[in-house]
Amino acid sequence: LARVVGENPNIATPAHTKKDGVDFVPTNRFILFGHHFASIAGAGPIIGPTIAASMYGWGPVWFWILVGGVFFGAVHDYLSLMISVKNDGKSIFNISSDVFGKFAGFFMSLFVLVALIIVVAVFAAFTAVSFVSEPRIVIPTLTLLVVAVLFYFMAYRLKFGLVGSTIVSLILVGLSIYFSFAFNLAIVLPFPSDVSVMIWIIILLAYSFLASILPVNLILQPRDYINSYVLVIGLLLGILGILFSSFLPNIAVNIPFFGISDVAKDPKTGLVDPLWPILFITVACGAVSGFHSLVASGTSSKQLNNERDGRLVGYGSMLTESLLALTVLIGIMYFIGYDKLVSLVKEGKAIIAFGTSFGNMTNAIIGSWGFAFAIFMINGFMLTTLDTATRISRFITEEIYKSLTNSNLNKYISAFFIILAAGYLSLSGSYKALWQLFGTANQLMAAFALIVISVYLLYRGKDYFVAFVPAIFMVLTTFGSLLFYFYKYAFVSFNITYLIIDIVLLLIALISYVAIFISLLRRSKVATESL
Repeated sequence: LARVVGENPNIATPAHTKKDGVDFVPTNRFILFGHHFASIAGAGPIIGPTIAASMYGWGPVWFWILVGGVFFGAVHDYLSLMISVKNDGKSIFNISSDVFGKFAGFFMSLFVLVALIIVVAVFAAFTAVSFVSEPRIVIPTLTLLVVAVLFYFMAYRLKFGLVGSTIVSLILVGLSIYFSFAFNLAIVLPFPSDVSVMIWIIILLAYSFLASILPVNLILQPRDYINSYVLVIGLLLGILGILFSSFLPNIAVNIPFFGISDVAKDPKTGLVDPLWPILFITVACGAVSGFHSLVASGTSSKQLNNERDGRLVGYGSMLTESLLALTVLIGIMYFIGYDKLVSLVKEGKAIIAFGTSFGNMTNAIIGSWGFAFAIFMINGFMLTTLDTATRISRFITEEIYKSLTNSNLNKYISAFFIILAAGYLSLSGSYKALWQLFGTANQLMAAFALIVISVYLLYRGKDYFVAFVPAIFMVLTTFGSLLFYFYKYAFVSFNITYLIIDIVLLLIALISYVAIFISLLRRSKVATESL
């Protein structure tokens, strides 16, 4: 892949050539790995495998995480990052305008912007719900934000060095987690739960607004770097828990290798969600995710210090996420009963199912702290996705505005627009209807990105099949899921909200693909006539 994209460690990256101290900031590869990994991981590699295993058993999920992570996800992430670096840090969907023309590029960027606003809305709501459901999480989460700013001053201003700043920061975060859960230190708002959720949504969106306009190395980058240690610690605890538990008597797989459960069936009609394409859009981030291309080309490409660092940041982060997804799957396989798993997922409590399995899996190591740590860890994932999606949304809004007006949009205005739109969706409760189809929208972004990458490599005489084969599979899979949901919500289990969203996604996708096809035909015709 490095040869295909023309990796050259001697060429200055956009982080150096366009350095502005805000978005373009040369960054240590380990700090950037932490920021990138924490940003892409989100709740997907935890919730996705949990739900998918409850629907179809562990076998298909295991297979797709392994195959998808190596041959789809890692290829998608690394090439998205490096092609952006080769094009002055432009997002992959902004590059699509150069490859296919402004018309196709505009609709692809518009689709991504809509999908990201949904992400911001959903994760603001889910994080707010987690604060109300488990209020002991709040203090460690707020401490993490304060420690991030402290890390910035220690590492960049006081020159404490990376190791010293990291150790101090982790100790402070660890103490906040310990005291919060050991002494039940909780922040509980004196309102009914639904009102409390709304207040937390407003607070979280206000934070996201600030995080999206402040220098990336002040809050977002160090917060993600520190949070990545929490995630890695959780991953290591999970692996150690698996190793310790393998010596226990009567350890056995509790869920079937393959089987269709009630989770995969419509409760009213009994219509079964088919293995293809629903498995692939449900597992999502653990194998391949379009959101990753936005992080890679939206923020990480602007911070890459050296092109060779892209191997660790792009490819390495995706493989680490797949490892996390496999660890979660093993926990689900061995450490929670099948009936309980199905029951919790049917009730919309996949996070609780994961927390239960993780707590049982790590009981021999950290005792009863396992469940609490799991909930804090997934909360960190969700918060990271929230502010990263807000920042990338701002970039894309500004790129779309510039493509239409040939002038720059003030970052405060673009950020406010994102927060306003996401806030409306979150506070109105629309996120509940949007969440089910977002899995498809996410994978549709991956299909778009892989097509852009394939044609970009084709036009430059490179081996484009490394991206083209995954692109074709993702296009067929996402269209298959959109058509299935159209049938389901139009004729079987009527839901006007889901149906409208499905139709909108179908229309944008069709317009984009038709524009891409016309662009390729025109370029082919020009090339033929020039012979």
